[in-house]
Amino acid sequence: RVSASSSSVGPPPGAPRMQPAIALVPDLPLTVRIPHFELVRQSLLGTEINYTIVVEGLGTTETIVRQFSQFRELHTRLSQKPFAYSLRSLPQDWLFSHFSNSMLERQRRQLETYLDALCSHSQVVLDPEGVLWRWLAVDDFTQVIVRLVAARAAGSPEELQHLTQTLEAVVAVSDDATRCVHPVVLGILKEVLLGDVPEAAQAAARLLEQLLVTSRRARQLFLSRDSGGAEALLAASRGSGGSVAASAVQRVFETLCNQDADGGDGPQASESDEAETAGRASPTPPAAGEQEPSECCICLDRPKSHAMLPCGHLCACMECAAQLSAQGQSCPVCRQRVERTVQIYT
Repeated sequence: RVSASSSSVGPPPGAPRMQPAIALVPDLPLTVRIPHFELVRQSLLGTEINYTIVVEGLGTTETIVRQFSQFRELHTRLSQKPFAYSLRSLPQDWLFSHFSNSMLERQRRQLETYLDALCSHSQVVLDPEGVLWRWLAVDDFTQVIVRLVAARAAGSPEELQHLTQTLEAVVAVSDDATRCVHPVVLGILKEVLLGDVPEAAQAAARLLEQLLVTSRRARQLFLSRDSGGAEALLAASRGSGGSVAASAVQRVFETLCNQDADGGDGPQASESDEAETAGRASPTPPAAGEQEPSECCICLDRPKSHAMLPCGHLCACMECAAQLSAQGQSCPVCRQRVERTVQIYT
């Protein structure tokens, strides 16, 4: 007979040990693609393949070249981490693949999928040593933004608060806060603003103040009726945000009042807002021989760089295209459902 105490004992010896689940990062503001490769023949029998990797972050695009041996080095370093059990396997480097274009193309697709899986892996993204970030050679701004989104997906409030303060320091150095204008990033700043850590809430309030005063797109996203941003600012001014959040509320309301009094942008509007106003001034389609507007047709701020698939309309910037694709919305030109987006190089 089995007693009650013995029946509560864990799994028997030799049973497989359950590993903790790894959070995947949705709505990642980062795209890593391998658009093409080049076969470099070093000798009659020795060849190397150079893979061109395009890394697209918020407001930036970097291109690097890596060989398969460097992919192997990356995988080896990540395999020494505690989360190694959850990593995707590195594609094999077949001995005779260099002699077959179809096998080379297959390997390119597999390596692209491998990189995409790493960038969606919260523990890889949040790795303190930044192995993936050094390998991709991304800038500090992109790294902090993606880490911030990964910390939210992993449910790590302490890391979220720390990264918000780090983001404020990075913005101060780069002097380009508009790269933070993304629905996911603004949503995270709202969460931190309403948190119970005064230092992080005040850092979020200062960032939001800078964004909302200088960027119309940020105001459209954060102060919309459904976003709850205005309520969050008011609540933070009475809570952990304190006087910093109250100052942010005052400056944002002053900006909105100036816009209303001027019938458009106030004196504190940024150059990007002026570009948006100029983009709206001519809603009619271009005449024959006239150049088509180059701005994104959604935010009217950043240059359009991505086409909607399957319809093929080139009409959105990277940030807006990512939002359309993630939410399964329709193409702003033809209203056909967007299955995915692709960057167009001109």
